[in-house]
Order: sequence, then structure tokens, then C-alpha cells
Amino acid sequence: MKVCIISRGDIFPPNHGAAAKIVNTAKYLSRLGDEVVLLTDDPKTYHVFYGGVRREEAYPAWLAKVGFDAPAIRKRLCRMGVPPEDAFLYQPMFDRNFWARAAWAARRHRFRVIQAEFPGYVMPAYVAKNALVPRRPMVVLVEHNVEFLRIPQSSQVDRRAERNLRRIEKAMIALCNRVVAVSPVDQASLVSAGVPRRKVAVIPHGVDLENYRGLDGAGVRERLGVPAAAFVIVYHGVLHYGPNRDAALWLAQEILPELLRRGRDVWLLLVGMNAPAECTAGPAAGRVVTTGAVPNLPAHLAAADAAVVPLRGGGGTRMKILEYFAAGLPVVSTPKGAEGIPATPGRDLVLASTAGAIADAVCRMMDDHAHARALGEAARRFVERYDWLEICRQYQELYGK
Repeated sequence: MKVCIISRGDIFPPNHGAAAKIVNTAKYLSRLGDEVVLLTDDPKTYHVFYGGVRREEAYPAWLAKVGFDAPAIRKRLCRMGVPPEDAFLYQPMFDRNFWARAAWAARRHRFRVIQAEFPGYVMPAYVAKNALVPRRPMVVLVEHNVEFLRIPQSSQVDRRAERNLRRIEKAMIALCNRVVAVSPVDQASLVSAGVPRRKVAVIPHGVDLENYRGLDGAGVRERLGVPAAAFVIVYHGVLHYGPNRDAALWLAQEILPELLRRGRDVWLLLVGMNAPAECTAGPAAGRVVTTGAVPNLPAHLAAADAAVVPLRGGGGTRMKILEYFAAGLPVVSTPKGAEGIPATPGRDLVLASTAGAIADAVCRMMDDHAHARALGEAARRFVERYDWLEICRQYQELYGK
């Protein structure tokens, strides 16, 4: 089967949740025998996956002549109420160059399935579908979050903008044959917004378990200047994204200082691009290490003793928790942070809602090694079902293969 995935461009290296999801979907579908073509915002090259191996291909030069006015599109999106930080996710709705590249790729590769990652990418997928006649491929939308709910939680938007975001998402869904939600919670949100339940499948995000075998984080600790005897808690993500930024600041300014006030030798490792400057200038500044984007996330997780996920906003499934589980780390999370993951509190992870309760959970992990070890082992068993190979078999079932 030939599958096209149409996606945002900031996915190489795949060092944030959305990137890992998109790249691993392509990689593991191809390992199951499909040929996967990945089109992104990059106007010069696209990617072909076969047998788990990726190669770059160039578009023909003439496609560059199909222009679009990016500033005008962004102004249009602004008038519609789309926040500037999210405009790139909606730009493909009006990007004629993207449409032309998608149509050209469809004619060249003869796709059977075209999958849009995020609602705004449905439009080039729909154009690509209509470029193939008489047989038109299935169009699938993967909802990493329910965007019309996520954006108002993380950005200041008015009621008119909220209505517009809902209308956009429903209009894009109407152009698709099927929609993938990453959790039953997101499925219920879409159904309550008027999307037919039969149209919405639930396929969770996964984790690349192959990357978590034989890990040793000692070298990472040494390179970062973290003492070997210290207890390290880790959090990762795109740290300028609103909910991640809030979580990082809460960790650095309240949770870590609370642990230090209790006399605990704890360090905080923040992994990901654009960590807030305030994290390394606050009351626990000397114990906060920021790495920026890293090429090898599993090795950095292996340098930690536990993961803390103090999320208070956002949507979708927290892929970061699956990564922590794969690394065998004991996890303490807010209920919001664990949303969409059917893990059992007290067995697979610890849930806590306040800085004091989170600090209590970390202290118990430090004092009770058997408890921490049991949490990590249960988490590793739990995540086995989320291996990307198994997740991609669910995609193939959805495609009708």
C-alpha cells in the first residue's frame, strides 16, 4: 500500500512529541510493508520511507514557481482569531504551493491513503485526493489534540476566535473519510462537537521501544556537570509551548525549591528547545540544567532517577509519559499530565496535584528504593502495548489493509 503523510516541517530530528509520532508512524508503517511518502512544509524536498529506511527526494524545480503570500496568509489567520504561535499549523489551508506539491506527489506515487497530521493539513491532502481520478484515495485526519479546545487553554483568544477554530476543525473533518483521536477523551470531545462517532477511531500514540534498550546515562550526567550521587528529576518537551512552559516554571520555581527546603539533594534536568530563562535564574538556579534540543532523548532520560510531569493545561495524550515509562523511570504526574493514558495510579505512576504533594511523592521515591523500582518496572510493562509496530498495525486496520 502507498501511504502519504502530510505534516508540519519541524520534525527532524524528532525530538518533540508530535515529531516522534509523525516520523515513527512513517517508519513503522514502512517496516510493515507500506511505502510511505512524507510531505512537509519544506518546499524543496520530501521523504520516502521503505523498510524503515528514509531517503530524501527533490521536487521538480518548476513547482517553486507556484507561489503563495505567507504574510498575507498569516494576516488572514490572525483576522480569523488564530494565535500567531499556532498560525503555522493552519497556513497549509491557504498555501497554494503546498497544494501543488501534494497534487504532484499524488500523481507520481498514486497513493491509496493520504493522512493529514493536524486539521490545517487536510486541505493539501484533499487537493491531493482530487488529483487522483477516477480512483480517489482515503483521507484520514490525525488529531494530535482537539485543537479548538487546546488553543483556548494555552492562548488568549476571544469567543469569536473560539467559534472560528471550532468551525475550521469541523470543516476540515468534513473533508475526511476517517478521523483518528488519540484517546477516548478526545473522541468524546469530537463527538460532542457534532462529529459522527462512527467516523472517529481511537488509536493512541506510541513509543519507539527499540531506542530504550541498553541505556546508560552516566556519560550524560558527567557531561552536564550533574553529581553522580544526586537524585535527578527530568521533564522534556518543546519548552516554549504554553503548557510545557508552565510546567517547567512550576518545577524550577516551586517544586524543586520545596525539595531543597526539605534538605534533599535533587537536580532538575529540562530537556528540549527554548527553556524559559527564569528556570535558571530562580531560587534553585544552581540545580537546574537545561540542554536545549538533543539528538538522543533516551540517553538523557537514562541520566534521571525519576520523571515529574506537572502539566496543568493542554490536550491529547502525553507522549512524554510513554517515553518515561519506556525508560523505566518512576513517574509522578498531575491528573492533567496523565490524561489519555489508562495507567493505574499507585501501580504504574503516582498522581499528585500540588507542589507539596509532588514533593512528597519524590521524597518517597528517594527514601523507598523498592517503591521506586516497582513503579519503574510496572511502567515498563505497561508501555509494551504502545510499541510503534503494534500502533501502526492499528493504522493499517483503519486503512482497510
